[in-house]
Amino acid sequence: MQNNIIIKSTKNFETISFRLVFPFEETEKDIAKIRLLPQMLHYMNAKYPTEEAFKKAKLENYILGFEAQYAILGTSGFIIFNLATVDPHIIKDNNLDNIIAFLEECIYHPKIIDKGFDSFELEREKEIIKKNIAHKNKHLAGYLDHKIPPLVDNVGIYQRGLYNHLEQLDEVTPQNLYKYYQKIIGTKAPYIFVIGNVNKNQLLPILSKYFTKGKPLAISKKHYDCFLKPFRSTPQFIEEEKDFQESAVSLVFKFKDICSKDKVAISMLRRLLSSEVSNLLFNKLRSEEGLVYTVDTINSSRYGLFEIIAYTDRDKLDLAKDKIFECLEDLKKEEIVAPLLKDIIDDYVIARNESKDYKGYILDEIMDEYFETILKEKERLKLIKNCQASDIKTIVERMQLDTCLYVKEKSHE
Repeated sequence: MQNNIIIKSTKNFETISFRLVFPFEETEKDIAKIRLLPQMLHYMNAKYPTEEAFKKAKLENYILGFEAQYAILGTSGFIIFNLATVDPHIIKDNNLDNIIAFLEECIYHPKIIDKGFDSFELEREKEIIKKNIAHKNKHLAGYLDHKIPPLVDNVGIYQRGLYNHLEQLDEVTPQNLYKYYQKIIGTKAPYIFVIGNVNKNQLLPILSKYFTKGKPLAISKKHYDCFLKPFRSTPQFIEEEKDFQESAVSLVFKFKDICSKDKVAISMLRRLLSSEVSNLLFNKLRSEEGLVYTVDTINSSRYGLFEIIAYTDRDKLDLAKDKIFECLEDLKKEEIVAPLLKDIIDDYVIARNESKDYKGYILDEIMDEYFETILKEKERLKLIKNCQASDIKTIVERMQLDTCLYVKEKSHE
């Protein structure tokens, strides 16, 4: 069990953070269950079956925060439990046993009625999700989030969001959700990460006492990246009219011959286009041309996708699109990119160093490196520092437009 526990002891913080992780392989048929399951585990359990009792137990045990959430990387998934508590040395109360017992109760003893989760709570969570999706669709940015994935995904990976599988919500029952819980959590041991002012030799026996079920699921690291490769001979152009108060052009690019190490150059590309240090897109499209309300970039490099969205008036969409391509052409010019890239890399290094003062960042780094979801920090930093203007030119030349979507506000003429 101890091979699956990482404890970083430090006196730099006044709190202790626990992160317990259950990996799983995502499947399309279980998308709604993945979304709903954490919601059934983070505000009540069998011992504390109401939200009020649960909150009281947290206060009595000096628990500052507890949450259950999920994360998806490619087709690999993680159910993650986070708990933060006050450093026992500060409150003069070594209650770590009670805190870890509380964690075990939350994870392995959920509130179960008739071999299933609480039906009232489950239906409430379904309605919340449906209302959130409906609300998001009332706004152009949210509409684009839902519209784009099926247009660019010829494999069926990027469009696995719940919006494209809403029918699954009605298929989830208290009983089949509990069976899914048993499959990915109830019979498994977690990977455990701890950071704070703790004695490893004292903490390990307590963790081992409460978390003894089964073995953690092995990780399929190769599934973190699911690159969608170019497959169209020519881009698709789509135009719609919708009842929004503004219009937008969305340009979605894929990359020829993409591999994992390209993600560094793609990240630097996004920073050149959108960071405060450079912000080439905003400067050209708004500050110089007055064409747009705003312009966004979305880097989905795990899927080999890069999206640029310009929000503007319906009669300016063509010009906005042309200016975006001009901006991309500018990125092939070393005299423009080199000085900006140097500033961006310097800013990145400073931000990374500052982040090391934050416990959440350190915990993320420990988990990411353990599961190898990203390159190790030294290797990643080396690639970033060595990124050259020629690398940006190369990555831009390998960009291939897949989809151009115009969403126009309805004409009021």
